[in-house]
Amino acid sequence: MPQLFFVEPSKTGFQHITFLAGFLQALSSSAVAQRFELNLLASASTLSHLPAAVLSSFVRREIPVVDPMARKLIRKSFREFLEVYRVVRVAGPNDRVIVSCMLPTALILLEIACLLMRQRRAVYIVLHGELEGLSDSGWDFRRIGTWSKFWATLFGRRSRLNYIVLEEFIRDGLIYRGFASDHVHVVHHIVPAVRLDTGRKPTLTCCVIGFQTRQKGWEAVQRLIAELPNVDFVSIGGGKVTDLRTGVVGSIVGDDGYIAEISRNHFALCMFERGYQLTLSASTLDAVAANIRIIGLECPFLRAVKNRFDDVILFESVEKVIDALKTHSISPDVSYSLEGTPYAIDHIRREVEAIL
Repeated sequence: MPQLFFVEPSKTGFQHITFLAGFLQALSSSAVAQRFELNLLASASTLSHLPAAVLSSFVRREIPVVDPMARKLIRKSFREFLEVYRVVRVAGPNDRVIVSCMLPTALILLEIACLLMRQRRAVYIVLHGELEGLSDSGWDFRRIGTWSKFWATLFGRRSRLNYIVLEEFIRDGLIYRGFASDHVHVVHHIVPAVRLDTGRKPTLTCCVIGFQTRQKGWEAVQRLIAELPNVDFVSIGGGKVTDLRTGVVGSIVGDDGYIAEISRNHFALCMFERGYQLTLSASTLDAVAANIRIIGLECPFLRAVKNRFDDVILFESVEKVIDALKTHSISPDVSYSLEGTPYAIDHIRREVEAIL
């Protein structure tokens, strides 16, 4: 029987865990599982955080993965490349290889190796936030986005690999930049079942979900904190909940703790003043799963989400967000439904089957 290898060479622990669980569930519950023996290669910490029901369909193997938080770019790039290269090299002509995430520096090495090998195997690379560098102007090789642009310039038109992106507007952006349309596919990011019992806090509270980066709009969040003294603000991510006024940090506990903590807030802030031209924010989709109102600034990704969920509210500027919160003109009550959206497991299963 042909084999399908799903490789996670880049993330550890809880990183990308919702995406991984959804993609693996789609694979194992689709017709793909009848055609291929399913193999999963990932770090021990990643495997330990995936649902047992999903893992049961896969032959599992632990591989060494450098934690991206360690900031060891050179070591991590070569490790990612070597783990993927080993799989690609042994894959047969009827096998499939899916790589869930790779640094652009590691991807460049893989592209070169496949050219030298005259690789004709079906290899699919899932592209994530690294693509945002394609929208940046200038070249600065100290920034990972520049390596993405370097990779796209060298290989975008002549790559032997296939690519999977998570939204249609991202696929359109890559094709516009010269990628072959038959090499770029869409498999959406899953949204787990929408939570119904929110248990909101008594005081109006806004949350910011995910890592504290410039791309997440932390400068805008700081403005909101300063100008809205009667509103509480928390950061949720990395297994912690942080009060952004006091700095008090609490731990997230339980398998459902992450979504439960998000659901206790009234609004999720997506103050993306820059970026998200060629990528999505998984934390925004977590807010949908937690069933809380999303407030954000206009950008391609959030417009795509709003096209599917009317309860998403977008503004043209930070000032208008401040005015809306000051005047209490936005209701926190929402009712998201996944039915008919591409984030439901049935739709994702069909996308996976169409590719493979």
